[in-house]
Amino acid sequence: MIEFIKTYYVEIIAAALFIGAVVLMSYKGYKNQAKAIVLSLVAAAERKWGGGTGDIKYSEVASALYGKLPSFAKIVLNKATISKIIEDAVSKLKEHLSDETK
Repeated sequence: MIEFIKTYYVEIIAAALFIGAVVLMSYKGYKNQAKAIVLSLVAAAERKWGGGTGDIKYSEVASALYGKLPSFAKIVLNKATISKIIEDAVSKLKEHLSDETK
């Protein structure tokens, strides 16, 4: 095993870098896809549940998002990332709504 690693260490490093690049690109792509989906989900949850029901709306949006994402995206995007995407979408919606009332 050690001889194999010594012989092919350049190829092993190149393969690891390639895999890392694929995972990074997937992460960025799925994150952008999730952002696009979440904005519409947040707006729909706001219409459905109204004010004062943040936990219910969050649960509904997170559940719907996980249902729409491909399996690999569920591995790549962790809970903290999903929460941040949802929070950003809520902020965008609030900003949009406040601009409309002006």
